Amino acid sequence: MTLPDFLVIGAPKSGTTALHVALAGHPELFMSPVKEPKFFLTDGPPPRRGGGPGDVQTYREHIWGRDDYEALFAAAPPAWACCSCR
Repeated sequence: MTLPDFLVIGAPKSGTTALHVALAGHPELFMSPVKEPKFFLTDGPPPRRGGGPGDVQTYREHIWGRDDYEALFAAAPPAWACCSCR
């Protein structure tokens, strides 16, 4: 079981993409291959429909199962720090 050592949390349009790219360049930091897995947004599956424009696509991007979330970090080399953005 591998989980992130730290999370990058930010509001939309607050520079988290730039920070994700900068951190990904670190030689001993493993970044989640899914930039925003949205794991902490819900305690179950996201809605299948509803919301505003673009929400259905966003709902499809959710990683809501713990096993699926842990799998995002399975490829991390030993002793590397792991990071996930939100």
